Amino acid sequence: ICIKMVPDVYAPLQIKEGELIMDADRMVLNAYDASAVEEALVLKEKHGGEVEVVCIGPAKASETIRKALAMGADKATHILATGDEEYDSASYAKILSAFFKDKEYDVIGLGKQSQDTDSGLTGSMVAEHLSLPYTTNAVGLEVENGNLVVKRQGDSGQEMIELPTPCAVTCSNDMNDPRIPNLK
Repeated sequence: ICIKMVPDVYAPLQIKEGELIMDADRMVLNAYDASAVEEALVLKEKHGGEVEVVCIGPAKASETIRKALAMGADKATHILATGDEEYDSASYAKILSAFFKDKEYDVIGLGKQSQDTDSGLTGSMVAEHLSLPYTTNAVGLEVENGNLVVKRQGDSGQEMIELPTPCAVTCSNDMNDPRIPNLK
């Protein structure tokens, strides 16, 4: 499961001299990614397996990784980036695709978008780079006969899509209520 550290959208903000000032030190696990982690944990509880999270970010992203591990992920990889680097969706996708290229997995799960940019492009780019079957905006996941059955929220209602594994799927934050522990 790909996770990202994002600014806390509930952090206090103020406008000073016409400029928006946010509490940039309050970073959290992206809500869409938290739902992807939760759904992976539910599938693991039903079918076995292992949940691994991967995060690209500066050293302080280790707190985001700790949240995912505290939720129940089995292991984590931190791809360290200096705080000065700015990544767009294509950069994240390239790095993540290189990470997954030689790995064995059934499903690469991602949040459908990140709370900081709302672009929602990384999942489709990762799937394309790795030539994986892919669907977006999942609100439910099941495993049937070795395939991933995705309930996805479409424009005109919900759709059921069956994907062979390995595959990639992006998850909505409407799919579950993540078990996020309070770490202090």
